[in-house]
Amino acid sequence: MLQIIQDLKSGRISVEEVPPPPLPKNGILVRNICSLISPGTERATVEFAQASWLSKIQQRPELFKQVINSIKKEGWRATLEKIQARLSVPKALGYSSAGIVIASSTEDFQSGDRVACAGQDYASHAEIVAIPRNLACPIPKGVSFEEAAFATLGAIALHGIRQAEVKVGENVAIIGLGLIGLLALQILKAAGTKVIGFDISDEALKKARELGADEVSLPVIEEAMRKVMTFTQGFGVDASLITASTSSNEPVELAAAISRDRARMVILGQVRADLPRQPFYEKELEVRFSRSYGPGRYDWLYEEKGIDYPVGYVRWTENRNMAAFLELVAQGKVKVKELITHRLPINEAVRAYDYLLGREREATKEKGRPLAIIIDYPGDKTRPEAKIEIPARESSFSTKSIKSIGIIGAGHFAQTHLLPYLKKQKDFRLHTLVDASAPLASAMAKKYGFAYAAAEAKAILEDEAIEAVFIATRHDSHAALALAALEKGKKVYVEKPLAIKKEEIEAMDTFMSRNLDAYLMVGFNRRFSVAVRKIQEFFSSVRPLIIHYRVNAGPLPPGHWLHDPDQGGRFIGEAGHFIDTIKFITGSEISSVFASPVRHLSSEYQTKDNLLCLLELEDGSMASLIYFEIGDPASPKERLEVFGGGRFACLDDFRHLRLSFQGKTRRFRLSGEKGHREQIRTVLQTWLRGEPSPIPYSSLSKTTWATLAAIKSLKEKRWISMEQMKLEE
Repeated sequence: MLQIIQDLKSGRISVEEVPPPPLPKNGILVRNICSLISPGTERATVEFAQASWLSKIQQRPELFKQVINSIKKEGWRATLEKIQARLSVPKALGYSSAGIVIASSTEDFQSGDRVACAGQDYASHAEIVAIPRNLACPIPKGVSFEEAAFATLGAIALHGIRQAEVKVGENVAIIGLGLIGLLALQILKAAGTKVIGFDISDEALKKARELGADEVSLPVIEEAMRKVMTFTQGFGVDASLITASTSSNEPVELAAAISRDRARMVILGQVRADLPRQPFYEKELEVRFSRSYGPGRYDWLYEEKGIDYPVGYVRWTENRNMAAFLELVAQGKVKVKELITHRLPINEAVRAYDYLLGREREATKEKGRPLAIIIDYPGDKTRPEAKIEIPARESSFSTKSIKSIGIIGAGHFAQTHLLPYLKKQKDFRLHTLVDASAPLASAMAKKYGFAYAAAEAKAILEDEAIEAVFIATRHDSHAALALAALEKGKKVYVEKPLAIKKEEIEAMDTFMSRNLDAYLMVGFNRRFSVAVRKIQEFFSSVRPLIIHYRVNAGPLPPGHWLHDPDQGGRFIGEAGHFIDTIKFITGSEISSVFASPVRHLSSEYQTKDNLLCLLELEDGSMASLIYFEIGDPASPKERLEVFGGGRFACLDDFRHLRLSFQGKTRRFRLSGEKGHREQIRTVLQTWLRGEPSPIPYSSLSKTTWATLAAIKSLKEKRWISMEQMKLEE
């Protein structure tokens, strides 16, 4: 299928062939009939991507600070790899579309339903889009697909009006008569208010008059004040909506000047908001911001999980705002077709951005400044193939024993630690790359030389030509995907954790006990690092040991997917790393576990991700694992200390290692490499040679059981033995 993509490195926009997205849980697949390019938001997005590095730093200084902090903590190389990985992720453009449902996993929609769709990375400019339940809205009878494609922008305008708490008969100013401003104008007129519009463009002022504005004016203070005082009988406006997009502070200053005493001001557009104290103080002006389409926006529980807000507590969610706007269109109270200035088929969509950026001047002269640009999807209505073939590069494979590899998941980890290394291998054919993000799957497949790209795992699981699979998806899918691949007879490498639920590891244990030749490896990479191997050798003749492992994980941003309860939590996702390292150093298995959380944390932290975990090992060794988010992110993330037989080892962030014995200390400065490359090299060698996994399944399983035992201990506040863990419900 075709989709509009932006390359974040160059800012270049193109229409690319990408695989269709999978049907989301509690969502729908929609064949777009048309989508709407927003001249404000999308132009700003494109301009930022195409700006120089200096300009980007000036616009987003917080990003520069993040880079500096990363360099201090992780070094230039790791930071550069991280930046390059993020810039290599293609950006899907668009967030407002309309089409026909072709598949549904929710009872609220059926195939054939007409729907309006919303959301960045959801309602994209693409032939087929995957939409969560709460970001789709039925199209009322009599409303065309073109009109319905305005639903998202209409909801933005409507939410801004609700934030202003406008009442019938009030005087309202709209500063900025672009697409959002002109939609807000019509909604306000339908609500029984008087509207005065401001814009620097005579063309915009004329359009506002045509759509019902009671008065219009250039945003010049003297002229604006004269017109507003006449318009409002000398009071000033009751409310102002700032829908302009500018780096200037003039819209805010204008709104303050024309407002009455105790008026409301709502900022929808991207403007400076340096509030001049005198007018705001003297008039006691109230300032509010309007966050996108309404309540529910940026709440992953609402948008991704489909958990709606009770109407008695939140009357107007983003979905209900979309529906209300479409009803206004259906009733003829808001006219959107008059706002359409350009229509283009998807295969010519790049021209639309040339219009926005002023590169197609002849077309702009003919049709005026771009307002609403509609993208049409006139292509083949049959559902496209689940995977696409990538144009072949010159083969660099060796002629012997070529094995085909598939990768499921092309996120940050895969881009940083898997794909660059696999690209260099000559004894393996990179067959199919799968990611739920179709643009990402296509881009990474092209970059790293895969033969095919797809957005659904079955493209790999059902292909007999693929002999081995790397799985680097979100945690809740690891066990199911690994088991499905093993059942198909494939060799499997899965990133940690192997499982996040007891029933998952039980199912895996059952399968592996019946299929002793099955190949399964889990990404416990630290045991392959130079630093940990030096420690293991240093204590090879000493038992028992005391080990202290401290992990300063640092806070995650609100709404991060690791905080999703369905993912099991952050600790369960990462603890296997540290438990496996402890096991490797001691050469022993865990016998029992006790875990205790840090209590009375503020709401932004997860209790189960800030804890002390004590581990008893079968050889008499003891280990403490302290894992927390509440430390200083600038301080070292990992510190490993080992004691025993008069010896001491201390490893800081895999960069500094000290080994002490009988008063003598050896110091090592290391690269920070945590064993990823050596682990992947070892896995590939075992695949080629037909050897078993470098970590026996019994060890992988026991590490997983120990991690689950820690979570059980947190809840039950008692020591959990491994025998008890397997027997108890």
